[in-house]
Amino acid sequence: MASNLWTSLDKWSNNITTQYNQIHVLHRTLVRRRDASSQKTLLEECNVTPIQTYVSAISTALQQELRNINSSAKQALNMEYPKALRLVVSLWNHFSSEFWGIVRRTYCQRAV
Repeated sequence: MASNLWTSLDKWSNNITTQYNQIHVLHRTLVRRRDASSQKTLLEECNVTPIQTYVSAISTALQQELRNINSSAKQALNMEYPKALRLVVSLWNHFSSEFWGIVRRTYCQRAV
């Protein structure tokens, strides 16, 4: 049971990272493209960024799933807490490094 749980969590983490990278490409495209009439970037035309929407959706889905997991899965997560923590920290590091890279490229280039 525990090995299946960790295998599933690793796959889940990889899928999230892959999808996040795809959304990052979409974000970069929206920053570069401009609306012909207003000359604003397509990202400026949006109320929220695709990355904000994605991370919010993932957070909500994860919270819902964690509320509904069975007792044996909870026990496995508790027993191997460091492993679960490493998984979460790994995702967070990926998201945060990508996020700050976006901020630098988006807003620092405008100032120059």
